[in-house]
Amino acid sequence: MIVVEKRLSRAQEARWLSTRIKDIEAGLVVHLVAVMDGAIVGGAEVFANPEPWREHVGIFTIALSAQARGRGIARRLFEALLVESRKRFNMRMLQLDLNASNKRAYRFYQKIGFRKAGLIKGGLKHRGRYMDQIVMIKKLRKPASRR
Repeated sequence: MIVVEKRLSRAQEARWLSTRIKDIEAGLVVHLVAVMDGAIVGGAEVFANPEPWREHVGIFTIALSAQARGRGIARRLFEALLVESRKRFNMRMLQLDLNASNKRAYRFYQKIGFRKAGLIKGGLKHRGRYMDQIVMIKKLRKPASRR
């Protein structure tokens, strides 16, 4: 989950985008966007864990604009991201974090197969306030071996 405490400057946005492009080119991230009426309305990504002891766990994030919600875009974006991520990474599990007060997101994640793995009291900070963080996981089936 990406939480921004304050609005980013153009220079900060450019640095973030440059880093993200390098991560994609290095094969560490799969990033997809959703487009509606010619405008980007959402994005989702899976980060590959570079540490050998966690390389089987992908870190999942997704964000949609308000006008894109409730249209099935998040589900389609997730499904496409899962297909692309499985092509590139040897993942057995996806993990995500979310603000415990975000009930709508929690229900969505449950619908797409995530299950609560834990709760970290005060684990997130947003606009100067500490909030509880839910950690969720989705176990993935091992892909069928290719002959």
